[in-house]
Amino acid sequence: MSSGSGGFAVDPAVLEAHAAALEAAERRLAGGAPGPAALSSDAFGLVGRLFAGAASEAAGVGVAALEGARRGLVAAAASAREAAVAYREADLAAALALERAVGPGSP
Repeated sequence: MSSGSGGFAVDPAVLEAHAAALEAAERRLAGGAPGPAALSSDAFGLVGRLFAGAASEAAGVGVAALEGARRGLVAAAASAREAAVAYREADLAAALALERAVGPGSP
């Protein structure tokens, strides 16, 4: 995006590149995120069983946060792509209106 004299311009290709970067980040996050599996109290050993509940709760909160971040990345990428389409449509509509106003083939 760049500003001109009193206005601004948006390059839809830049928005699509941002969307692709967001989608790539989401794929990395989804690929590395643990599943919502419950932790076994046996995983903590005899002494660690005292902390099993708290650890399971903390893991659940972490998994939920990662899932929320993943959904946010998906939504942001979709919004960027929708904005790119809207800017292309607006540019085309403006060009067609200008052509109708001045006539085809005018400088």
